[in-house]
Amino acid sequence: MLKKKNKGKIVLILAMLVFFSWIFIAPTLLSEHFHELDEAYIEKTEKIDLDRDSSLTYSVERFEQRENSYREIVEISGFAFKDLKEEIKNREILIYLESENKKNNYIVKAELIQRPEILTEHLAGGDFSKYIDIGFYAKFSAIVMKNGIYKVNVVVKENDKMYFTDAKFIIKKDKGIVTILPIE
Repeated sequence: MLKKKNKGKIVLILAMLVFFSWIFIAPTLLSEHFHELDEAYIEKTEKIDLDRDSSLTYSVERFEQRENSYREIVEISGFAFKDLKEEIKNREILIYLESENKKNNYIVKAELIQRPEILTEHLAGGDFSKYIDIGFYAKFSAIVMKNGIYKVNVVVKENDKMYFTDAKFIIKKDKGIVTILPIE
């Protein structure tokens, strides 16, 4: 039989193990749970080698943190494209969060949105129904992101070719607090 003194220590150690385990796995579990609330899934990824000379036509029209957001909800929207051609059969727009340490990078797949006013501006006349959507919107929880500074990049994938641009913003996460800042 264990002595009463040792039982208390064992219970205390087990309680501490459970507590610290929860601290490390809770953000991932919560992120997957909140994914059901119309949030895009943020996924940790390796560093992506992007062509720094690629030129995109893009605009980030809204990039903000939700007020009173206890889950650190970030929203970003705008439009982005490399080419406007009928041959573009698939387009994906991703938000790539590149960390300063190059180890903790994240990617968010944005929802595509129709933006006929942008097509009208960049295409002279024509039937715009043949073109893939160029607008994007992403809402994601930064709760799973590690503390650090992240450069925000917009990545456009057209017919399996990737193009990228620096969105001129950074996300800073320090002690769980998320701040969005313009690059100076």
